[in-house]
Amino acid sequence: MASSAPSSDTRDIPLLGSSVHIVRRSASVLQTLLLTRFQCEVQILGLDLDSGPGLGSGKARMVPEKGSEFVLSSGVKVSVWKADLANFSAAAVVNAANSKLEHYGGLAAALASAGGPGFQKESDYYVQKNGNVRTGDAVALGAGKLQCKTVIHAVGPRLSYSPNAHEVSAAKSQLQRVIRSVLEIVEKKQLETVAIPAISSGIFNFPLAECADAIVGAVKSFYGSGTSHRFKPKEVLLVNNDDPTVKEMERACAQLLTPGSYSQAAASGTRPQTRGGAGAGARPPQIQFGPVRVLLRKGRLEEQKMDVIVNTIGQDRNLRVGQVSNMILKKAGDKMQSAIYSAPFSGSLIITNGFGLDCKEVYHACCTNKHSSGSEQALFRSVQDCLWTAAASNYSSIAFPAIGTGNLGFSDEEVARIMLHAALDVSQKCHCPLDVHFVIFPKDEQRFKAFEKELKSFQPKAFQTEPPQSKDPHVPEGAQSLNFKPALLASQEQGSAAWKLEDKALIRLQSSSEENLSEAEAWLMSRLFNSSSAVCIYDNFIQHLGEKELEELCDLEVEDVQVEEFLEKGLSGVVVSGNDAVEIAVAALRFEQKLLEVQGEFVEEEKEELKNLSRRPVRGERSPPSSSDHEVKDVVKQLRSHGLELIKVEKVENAALQKLFDLQKAQMPSRPPQLLLQLVPAHACHMICDISFRPQCAPPDEPALGEGLYFAADVTTALKLWTKRSDQLFYLFVAEVLKGTSGGGRPGLVLGPGPGPGSWTRCDSVERSGVTVVFSHIQTLPRFILVCKKPDWV
Repeated sequence: MASSAPSSDTRDIPLLGSSVHIVRRSASVLQTLLLTRFQCEVQILGLDLDSGPGLGSGKARMVPEKGSEFVLSSGVKVSVWKADLANFSAAAVVNAANSKLEHYGGLAAALASAGGPGFQKESDYYVQKNGNVRTGDAVALGAGKLQCKTVIHAVGPRLSYSPNAHEVSAAKSQLQRVIRSVLEIVEKKQLETVAIPAISSGIFNFPLAECADAIVGAVKSFYGSGTSHRFKPKEVLLVNNDDPTVKEMERACAQLLTPGSYSQAAASGTRPQTRGGAGAGARPPQIQFGPVRVLLRKGRLEEQKMDVIVNTIGQDRNLRVGQVSNMILKKAGDKMQSAIYSAPFSGSLIITNGFGLDCKEVYHACCTNKHSSGSEQALFRSVQDCLWTAAASNYSSIAFPAIGTGNLGFSDEEVARIMLHAALDVSQKCHCPLDVHFVIFPKDEQRFKAFEKELKSFQPKAFQTEPPQSKDPHVPEGAQSLNFKPALLASQEQGSAAWKLEDKALIRLQSSSEENLSEAEAWLMSRLFNSSSAVCIYDNFIQHLGEKELEELCDLEVEDVQVEEFLEKGLSGVVVSGNDAVEIAVAALRFEQKLLEVQGEFVEEEKEELKNLSRRPVRGERSPPSSSDHEVKDVVKQLRSHGLELIKVEKVENAALQKLFDLQKAQMPSRPPQLLLQLVPAHACHMICDISFRPQCAPPDEPALGEGLYFAADVTTALKLWTKRSDQLFYLFVAEVLKGTSGGGRPGLVLGPGPGPGSWTRCDSVERSGVTVVFSHIQTLPRFILVCKKPDWV
């Protein structure tokens, strides 16, 4: 990642927790939406996206690196590689596919991009002819421009976002079945080599260690002693492009293919010392998940010496409510309460310094009651966000209470299970060592036992109780020895370099406009860090969807995600809902991309028509107003009287719109044009400058006067007419409007009403209480756009 500091027109958004999954699956969609809607260039840094050029990953083409090699009793070689499968030389490459063979994210997108346009088309044709590929099955299709002879599309099991042990166990047989399906194709086609990735890990949520065990075990079983095959490949290559997965594959091979060698290597490993953790020479009690170590201990949370201490708060932010918060406040002092009232949320957290506590920062997590919808997922995300935020800050230790076991109503067992799954999930993508301490109040013996029981059931074969060999001053009294040795590699433990967080995962936005950056950042945060079980998308262009587009949108629905259309007064849109936050976000982004495509087609058609009518270039140009532009002075005064701080004023000029407006004005000489106002969403500004005002851009809260273009006579009326504004700023257009003759409006009116019964003529507009509605965009001309900050009361 580039080390240069961001310039004034750059915003960096760290990717934490579930947002990493969303970006991996939707990188190209995000790039398109941010560029088109907000004119922001996008770089995605610190992630191996496998999604082709243009996303600014900042990583050069990966040179294949061969790791360990093993030979099975049948003579088949098994080797582990760090490489990019899209540029890897093997007779067959395995793609981790979905059942519809839609290659829209991750490895599948990278292979499709490198394979050329025919790659996806062949997959589509196969599904049309044969139907979806079942979980556990695999099919061999063409490789397009890839270096291999064939691509084997393998559909592994998809697990829930935080799978329990039972779900993982059930999915293991499906994953082993899909590996057998792949190897049967290799045998049938007599392929000399086959490259297999960690199918179902990553976005399919299969825990990485168990995934590696299942894949290596299936290969060993298929080619083990006592099996007969008419054809055997020379080599099975286990290929992945990230260090954690490569190391887990090496660990699984060493453990399963050469019994005994791994445990000796792991036992000799050491771990770098961290604040609040054990020294390198001791054997501290621990559960090891890759770079993440979890310790269970008794103690008082406010007395811990850690980089980070986690607290829980309610919506009122009152630290005196709740036993843990109250004890933290007493130790930290009243300055913490003052700081928390004024601090903003960072994702789901409020972060303050430690004040009187012996820590660098305190993460105050706001969790929901167990009986609230999606409460378990919210608790999981809170723990996950704490861990990712600590890792992104290069902290090495963090202490948690038993979050949710008090007034929130969760049982001790539920909390232990959720917190452990969050630690395991983070460990599979984290690149730095992190000690995670679960601190139980000394008198809560039953709670401690409940946590201990969950730890044992979490990985019973790996669980051991090992008291420290010597007293370590860094390990407090009450800590238990919980050692998950199979999750470790000696190479992971030898020094800190292997797990150093060199590149923080983030999205970098770049634009020449600070306003665009603010809007893009706010929209992106709402999509990547949405904690609710639904995403609501307001977009009146949904009314332009034809039968074909509606069918395509229906195809966007995935399992456990529903898309419902709604019409609320003058506003149209969809609600994307479900149980999995990642799936909801991915589906919502794809839906927005489809709507953006429809809007783009509409704009291009309108621009072509305007060009033909005007014989002028159709392009809105924006520039600073001159001293002779007096039209906006009164509007600026009105804005300031409402507490709106003016940020920018731009003059809008469009030769095509000006020509057509002048022609229309010549036909309506009865009344001169008037300067009226329209409050619009941020993403509509560019379109209005190009093709003028349209009903889809700024529908009012209540279309009481008809289905036309609404304008307000003053700022007060505008703020009442358009209250549903979610943008960070206000965007107010000043327009010339040809009212002509006016009449009274009514709901549903699509043309100006007649002046009387039986009249063949029509009024040019309708009016009521400072609101004007016209029914033709030719009667409007955008003149200025004013950008201002919202008042405090909005």
